[in-house]
Amino acid sequence: DLASATGDPDPTLSLNPSAFDFKPPKIYSWNVGFQHKLIKNIIFDVAYVGSESKDLLRRWQLNAVPLGAKFLPQNQDPTRAPSAVPGASALPDDLLRPFPGYGNIQMWDYSSSGNYHAIQTSINRRFDNGVMFSAFYVFSKALTLENNNDFAQGGPPACQCSQPQFSEEEVRRLDYSYAPYDRPHNVVLNFIYQMPKVSSGVLGALGNNWQLSGIYPWSRGV
Repeated sequence: DLASATGDPDPTLSLNPSAFDFKPPKIYSWNVGFQHKLIKNIIFDVAYVGSESKDLLRRWQLNAVPLGAKFLPQNQDPTRAPSAVPGASALPDDLLRPFPGYGNIQMWDYSSSGNYHAIQTSINRRFDNGVMFSAFYVFSKALTLENNNDFAQGGPPACQCSQPQFSEEEVRRLDYSYAPYDRPHNVVLNFIYQMPKVSSGVLGALGNNWQLSGIYPWSRGV
């Protein structure tokens, strides 16, 4: 009894292929820094730090329904009643895809990339007379093509799709943006204070040689 069937006995096949031309990921890093003694025991540091990643793993939808396909007259299902809602009487998605009869085809390739740029500054007072403190501030920018994880889906490159979807420029415009782990402002403050000797004898064993220390981190980002 077909009317009582609870599922499709022959569901549409979905695929997760990988590109054959494997490229090992590459990371290029560079930095340059300057250090200057301001006054006694206080050192100032400033550095530029950068890196670039290429040929990273990326996933994109190879068999997506083309944009606007459901609105085209030739893609309307004559067995369905006409609807006032545009696209409501279109053929099933699996008949409109670039590869008809298949469902989602998640292509894995090595077309992703990312980069990081930062200005890192710090002021350090070396331990002297029982006092030491440091202050760090970092201004940075992290950008990636698509996302930072392997399971986020990006737009399909036009050159690898049977029906044009996006140009290479459009893919970069849509997918290239700030990474989820981008934190443009980072501040860390810390200190150590060697407390003075307060007594001797038994009281000294309890009250002397204590240190007071603390750390305060603060960051701002997406």
